[in-house]
Amino acid sequence: MTMGLRVDVDSIADAMAVPELLDLLKKYHSKATFFITTGPDETLRNISHYTGKNLLSIPLKRYIPGFFQSIIRRNVESHQALQVLINSGHEIGIHGYRHYEWMNFLHKKNIAEISNMIETGCKLFEKVFGIPPRSFSSPGFTTSKEYLLALDDFDFDYSSDFYGFHPFNPQVGDKKFGTLQLPVTIPSPCELQDDDEKIIRNIRELCKKDHFILYIHPSCELLYRRELLESILECAGNTQLLREIYENTSDIRP
Repeated sequence: MTMGLRVDVDSIADAMAVPELLDLLKKYHSKATFFITTGPDETLRNISHYTGKNLLSIPLKRYIPGFFQSIIRRNVESHQALQVLINSGHEIGIHGYRHYEWMNFLHKKNIAEISNMIETGCKLFEKVFGIPPRSFSSPGFTTSKEYLLALDDFDFDYSSDFYGFHPFNPQVGDKKFGTLQLPVTIPSPCELQDDDEKIIRNIRELCKKDHFILYIHPSCELLYRRELLESILECAGNTQLLREIYENTSDIRP
């Protein structure tokens, strides 16, 4: 069994929690692939989503630490907390460009517009981290045929844009796309909102398979379901980079 751990850095609140998450991963001898969104933190544009909700609910609490910084420090990838990822032994990939806009408006964009967003994000990523990204994940698992066509032009080693159990190449009609997909197996613990025991039972069942991929957000699972996260890491044993899973899928690569 191999558990690949994917960590999505969607916002400045997520970026701020990364150093603490690295300490926790070190405790459990675990590795993770961090997908970092590029461009401005537009969390405040989504504030209406939380209107009328309990102010102590996880979704709103999750973003409060980054609200002020999102005003004075616009770009997520440039937050200084992410510098700890450089030479950390963990993998870093790109999580799209302008997370909020991508999630909400990708379906309205043509291939040229999507390509421009990916290219802009890659340039911002390389400027901060000194290397071009070799892996991609679409914000919010939002995809379209136009996106998949654009993605193939960038020659990423792999992307992680879907839910599923096995690596695959997407196909729409007669068109089979070239970028290998490493799908996430189950929603993040904070999204599931199940009780801890049920989630751990599910993880134990998944541990009987060849591999599976779990994804988390630093500002959610680490801060609000930490005990559960530690139980998952302990149950799964040494987690792997998604790249390590990718490197063992040569028989299905295009």
